[in-house]
Amino acid sequence: MEYKKISEREQNGYVIVVIEDENGKQYEMSFARASRCDSSGNPRLIAGFAKFLTNEEMATYGIDTYSELYQTAKKRAKKAGFRVYRGKDFSGGFVAQGWFPERLLENIINVLPNSK
Repeated sequence: MEYKKISEREQNGYVIVVIEDENGKQYEMSFARASRCDSSGNPRLIAGFAKFLTNEEMATYGIDTYSELYQTAKKRAKKAGFRVYRGKDFSGGFVAQGWFPERLLENIINVLPNSK
């Protein structure tokens, strides 16, 4: 599916991006900026683990299901090109290079079930 970038803005250390698919459905997501660049000087963006879960999966969120949901999100994040973020300023997130946030959002949409 093809996506078109609608807008991208920065607000309080977050990058907020909006894209639209061929059918006119819009998707919006915010990414936190990592406090440090990677070893090559590339900017990095962080997505919380819940961004990799569906609404139905989030409805089951609780102390008993946290570990299972995190593992599901971790598998999807890896498929979308993210890695576990180990910095102290943001917990429970996944990080990727942040040159093109709209592409990161597309990757996240594509790994979610029933989103295509």
